[in-house]
Amino acid sequence: MNLIKKLLRTVLWAQKSSFYRERLKREKIKVNAIKTLSNFQKLPPITAQDLREHSKEFSSVSRDKIYSLYATGGTTGKSKLIYWTEEALENSAKAMANYLRRLFSLKGKLCIVIAPSDNLAIVGDFERKVFRNMNALIGSMGLTFTDDQRKQLITVMQAEEPYLLMGNPGRVLSLIQDFVDANVDTKKLGIKYVISGSEILTPKTRDFIEKAFGATVFDHGGMTEVGGTTIECRAHDGQHVFESVVYAEVLNLETGEVITEGIGELCFTTLINPAFPLVRYKTEDIVKITHKKCSCGLKTPRIWYKCRISESVSLFGATLYAYQVDEALEEIKELTSAYNLRVESVGPGVTMTLVVECQKEFQHESYTKKILQALKERIPKLNTALGSKKMNIVISFVDPETLKRTPRGKIANRILDARS
Repeated sequence: MNLIKKLLRTVLWAQKSSFYRERLKREKIKVNAIKTLSNFQKLPPITAQDLREHSKEFSSVSRDKIYSLYATGGTTGKSKLIYWTEEALENSAKAMANYLRRLFSLKGKLCIVIAPSDNLAIVGDFERKVFRNMNALIGSMGLTFTDDQRKQLITVMQAEEPYLLMGNPGRVLSLIQDFVDANVDTKKLGIKYVISGSEILTPKTRDFIEKAFGATVFDHGGMTEVGGTTIECRAHDGQHVFESVVYAEVLNLETGEVITEGIGELCFTTLINPAFPLVRYKTEDIVKITHKKCSCGLKTPRIWYKCRISESVSLFGATLYAYQVDEALEEIKELTSAYNLRVESVGPGVTMTLVVECQKEFQHESYTKKILQALKERIPKLNTALGSKKMNIVISFVDPETLKRTPRGKIANRILDARS
């Protein structure tokens, strides 16, 4: 089945839901007129807010055909409820397993999965299906550990020597610290591979994890709404899209037009889940995309996750995104990947306070100058604002692990606009 037929099938599934019936009717869209990719790209995207407000209206099959219900995104508001058929969830897991087989065999190997399997998220359930498909042994832990669970995990990993560890970067970093505190040499655990997901993996964090375990890290992407979507190959040059289960588009951040190369908002259309078909779902993730052939030989689109759209602030008519700060600070190796950036009004101007983590021996004026220089060179809009004297930048240092983390180890409030 070619791509346009797969996309049309998803639209036909969607047409059975009350949400899409009303949307298509309101927009005066005739499904049978969708003959080309250009036709498809004229369909209006849907948003996370649409899912929060109308989750039940997206369901396109009878209740007896729904295998699982998952909830996601409820930390800042109403949760999105997502429905899956059993066949769709299995096919999504098989797609990821097929890509993993290009990287390594897991038959009979122990894989430790650290995931929010103690709530209604797909993460955990999905990963177990992936590894079972590869005939692996699975040990899974919830996202938050009690002291007893932490001790148990350390004991198990020392005794069983897991081949692979999977988890979000923040939690993996926290786990490494747990081993250090327990005087355990992480290089002797036997871990050969780490699969990172759910958050942005910075080069610094990748390097730290690889050195800690003596392992190779592969970054991957996925969402409760659409399942597994992307993973790196051995070239580590972007994540390949699982084209058998999702169709990826990237939209220009200003115009909303589809781009084939460059940076924009990631948009997914699901291809396999009739229970909850999503057509041009805006993920709120900023990514870079390319359709150029990878050195590994695959011709599938590749994406690099940059940051969430919400991790941004408007400054003098331009938008500053977290990924731009990430890229500027990446050059200063003495800093960790963690920072908080706060923007507030001071008199007629604006003050931007950047708090970074590093060891005490680097917390002095010479590093303040290095940081300011990196920001000016990598983010021209900041240089322009500073030149106009409308903005002042204050650099502040704290010790590593000082900035507030969420339960999953992610930095809280990386960018905060505190202007009234």
